[in-house]
Amino acid sequence: REYIVHLPTSYTGDRAVPLVFMFHGTGGDGAKFWRISGWKELAEKEGFIAVFPTATKVQYEKDGKVSKKTKWNDGKLETYALEPSSLPDDVDFVRTLIGQLVSDYNLDESQIFASGFSNGANFVARLAIDIPDLISAAASASGSLQLEGVTPDKLISFYQIAGSKEMKEKLETGTKLPKTPEDLVGNEFIAPVIKKTLEAFQLGENYKGLAKPNHITLEYKDNLGSGNNVFFFSLIKGLEHRYPNGGNNPAGFEAAPHFWDFFQKYGR
Repeated sequence: REYIVHLPTSYTGDRAVPLVFMFHGTGGDGAKFWRISGWKELAEKEGFIAVFPTATKVQYEKDGKVSKKTKWNDGKLETYALEPSSLPDDVDFVRTLIGQLVSDYNLDESQIFASGFSNGANFVARLAIDIPDLISAAASASGSLQLEGVTPDKLISFYQIAGSKEMKEKLETGTKLPKTPEDLVGNEFIAPVIKKTLEAFQLGENYKGLAKPNHITLEYKDNLGSGNNVFFFSLIKGLEHRYPNGGNNPAGFEAAPHFWDFFQKYGR
């Protein structure tokens, strides 16, 4: 297995630093997202270690087409993989990798975070369910929880974003943002996705809606379980199916600093 470790130039090993994983989407690799995600630049600025793993190639059939590309085992992959019994245990890979990184570097184990895009976003949601004892908070772009009827042993905070342009066929407003947060909550496609996540992380449906020119954010903080976790959902204006790095969407939205702020506020 391959992964890139980006050490900030400020790293000396004298003090424990946070760690952020970035998981690529289908067909991608760690090197691509080291280049384009914005996390290596933020790691330099904030002084944390950023890690970019690469998934294994999987042969699968979807929409009548057979492909062989890198894929994370997100919990649903086995339903369309051509050889489901041979799928890698990617959760165990991450668990082992964290152990290796803790051994190799001086890490603050209370600040290990995960971000992902598309299939990697689905996988990050699975990590939040399967290894919340190791991951302090998670954030996804253009993906969601694929597992059904699950609740983690430990409740951590989770942030999910999507683009209005990638979801234009599912929004009554086309590529534009809905007029109000209430319109977003009432969307027939988005509502069940949010409900599934709320149920998994034991949160109520009460929310605070924030409408800004370039994005709408829903904040869920009504804990039904024993945790103090939160769930945020943001719809970004004009964003296509991409991991937003500021330069690839008209809103100028940057996932890395946005998620980092979320991790620092809700992930410790």
